[in-house]
Amino acid sequence: MEENTFQKINQLLDRLREIESALGEFYGRCTFFFPEDKDLWEELKSDEIRHTEQVEEIITMVTEKKEQFHLGEFDSVALKTFLEDIEDQRDSLEKGEINRDNALFIARDCEDTLVEKHFYRAVESDDLEFIHLTEKIEQEEREHLEKLSDYIKSISIN
Repeated sequence: MEENTFQKINQLLDRLREIESALGEFYGRCTFFFPEDKDLWEELKSDEIRHTEQVEEIITMVTEKKEQFHLGEFDSVALKTFLEDIEDQRDSLEKGEINRDNALFIARDCEDTLVEKHFYRAVESDDLEFIHLTEKIEQEEREHLEKLSDYIKSISIN
């Protein structure tokens, strides 16, 4: 793998790690602001912390097996914008500008973005450990989306 490609993959994975971490922080803050949904927020936060750790595992894999990884299709601007949006929402939450309903919709929309954009397909490899790990993260993101959608319906938010 060319050094330039390796650097791009690492930058991409660092951004994905930052996204997972930022989502975990947002969910953690929601636990404080919306204690009536504490179980939901804590579960989502815990999963995002695990995803952050899993991205770190992927970074280690890429470092150790450079020749087995290459860039897939991705939009680095979309990743950057998505991270900035999460950080902006977290800041708005801290300022008290987001109510419970909006927090749930924001969380659902973030998970939807992760599912729809397939960010984890931006790095490609035939390495089975990598494939298993990225498929697991993507499946959990789909489960988050479904869980949030069902939760919103269960508390009758339109």
